[in-house]
Amino acid sequence: LEADQYLRKKAILYIKSHKKHFLYLCWKKFLNMWRPFYAGSNVVNRIIMIFWDLLVLYFWSIVGFILFYRKERSSRIILFYLLVVMVLYNLIFMVSFSVIRYRYPAMPILIIFASYAFSKLKRPIRLVH
Repeated sequence: LEADQYLRKKAILYIKSHKKHFLYLCWKKFLNMWRPFYAGSNVVNRIIMIFWDLLVLYFWSIVGFILFYRKERSSRIILFYLLVVMVLYNLIFMVSFSVIRYRYPAMPILIIFASYAFSKLKRPIRLVH
């Protein structure tokens, strides 16, 4: 208990005296958690995960979020709570320790918004002719 209090005080003093470095580390942890591939991935896995995470999931979840905000006016409170959950979830790991697998509990929310975006497309996407 004593060591915990001492280390907490040291951490707070460090953050107060190195604000820019602390914010830089928070940003780095955020990027580490949401990067598309593991550090030791081979080239093929990196290409697949960059395509899946960046181009499909992240992009379409943002599109779905915007579409949901514009079209589902009566459900904006749900959107607000989901946004709060996502922000708080990220903040927890930005000030503590983050690794890529910690994003998995948040992925279903992104998948839901990406699915919503796909469902609102004018023409369905055909994978096979």
